[in-house]
Amino acid sequence: MAYLNQLATLPDKNITYLKYKDTYYVIYNYAYKRNANGNPQSKKITIGKLVDKKSRLFQPNENYLKVYDKPQFIKEEVDCSKIPLSAVKYTRPEGLLQLVQTIAKELELDVMLRKVFGSDHHYLMSLATYMLCCGNVMKGYERWANKHYLPTSLCMNDKRISDIFSQVITQEKRHQFLDLWSQKASSENFLAYDSTSISTSSSIIEAKLGFNKENDKTKQINLGILYGYDSRLPFNYSWYQGNIVDKSYLKFMLSLTKNLKGKKITFVMDQGYFSSDNLKTIDELGNKFITFLPRNTNLSRQSIDEISELKLGYTDLVPGFKTVKCRTISSELTGMKCNLHVFLDLDKQIELQSDFEEYLQYEEKALQDKIKEKVVTKKTCKYFKIHQEGKTEYSYERDIEKISYEYNRLGYFVLITNNLDLTSGEVLEAYRGKDLIEKAFCDIKTNLDSRRLRTQRSETTNGKIFVMFIALILLSALRNRIRHTEIEYKYSLTNIIEELDDIKLFVTDDEKVLHPLTTDQVKILNELNLDIKV
Repeated sequence: MAYLNQLATLPDKNITYLKYKDTYYVIYNYAYKRNANGNPQSKKITIGKLVDKKSRLFQPNENYLKVYDKPQFIKEEVDCSKIPLSAVKYTRPEGLLQLVQTIAKELELDVMLRKVFGSDHHYLMSLATYMLCCGNVMKGYERWANKHYLPTSLCMNDKRISDIFSQVITQEKRHQFLDLWSQKASSENFLAYDSTSISTSSSIIEAKLGFNKENDKTKQINLGILYGYDSRLPFNYSWYQGNIVDKSYLKFMLSLTKNLKGKKITFVMDQGYFSSDNLKTIDELGNKFITFLPRNTNLSRQSIDEISELKLGYTDLVPGFKTVKCRTISSELTGMKCNLHVFLDLDKQIELQSDFEEYLQYEEKALQDKIKEKVVTKKTCKYFKIHQEGKTEYSYERDIEKISYEYNRLGYFVLITNNLDLTSGEVLEAYRGKDLIEKAFCDIKTNLDSRRLRTQRSETTNGKIFVMFIALILLSALRNRIRHTEIEYKYSLTNIIEELDDIKLFVTDDEKVLHPLTTDQVKILNELNLDIKV
């Protein structure tokens, strides 16, 4: 049975579906009656195949016209086979370009870039779109631009791209744009801040050997990003020398967000940024903070000691978290009133205690072997007491007090905040929500292919990281569009971008014709609420 070159709206009644492999066929049921046993039965006929159930679209076959005298066609696709090949001047990939234009308009990103960079903003949007599609190796940009039939001015070679990075994207304009863009963060309730390392083999002065978060032994720079919880968008960034400790850079990063001073915003950070000085700076700016209190601080040890001596019960359960309990302690830190939320994660406690027991068994076996070989050193036995009996004879016993102390405190952790109005559940939810910035770093290194810098001068690096930030905004907005849709887990982000970039226009002297869409493309466009304009 031939399929029509049109899409139609699903009928409201007498419709069922039959799945075969990955296709759902639309079945029309008619001539209902009951059989001898009184069970309902009907005759069936296939009238098409499902395209998008949510949007109630299907591609009908010829049976559809036999069953329905008033077919509800919604879109008539042009038969590209009827266009003479000689009439087609070129075929242009269109879907991804139109998605980027739509996102930039919705976020007013294009307006802000134009305000700061003038007509040069087209270069930045084009480079960011390329990075979104192909990663950060700029060598392939010119070929990509030609393939997409961009204006001649945007079909740039490596030298021109390098000039844009170093001369068009100046420090003054970068800061001007970031000031404009970060104003959108004033409506956020929570902002997550974190940093990551990006490796490089270049000789730029900012590239230093430091703590590499991916265990790469090459030089690196560090990249810090401020991310909004409500919008799920990045709002500011800064990059700095690879050997600078994260917590010592935080105060400078906060100075870049002075337009948020006094706003009711809570900064959420991990323990790498904890210092009394940093928290005091946030408090003096009129903002709030939530951060993990490192276990090696006196304040953390004392609060865990106090709560672990108690028996936390049913009333201590944190709403929304089935296996987490909490007690809150009021405290002061350098004159600031704070709440210490001392949590006990019961599931994590079981896991950690099991790991601790395995560790003790391993250490005890290793100690026994050393005693036999008479190569014992007392300093290596934290949880065992060593007794020397003669010059080379040793015995040991377990340090029950140390083992019990450590064992009973596993699974506890402390979050500190100066936002005294937040409940324990709100504090924990906010802290755990900062994993969205970890996803952003994953996007930078994987989807934007920026695990390594490929620039040789600081000026070029500045411009390239700025374009990468614009690409991250676009990528984050795309993630937001697919969130909670049927395609969120069906397709990877890379698959979606590839499918969109494969949507083409046939361009002739007289018209532009949209190439017929695949089932996947129709579904993606519908879920993204995107119409391809011809």
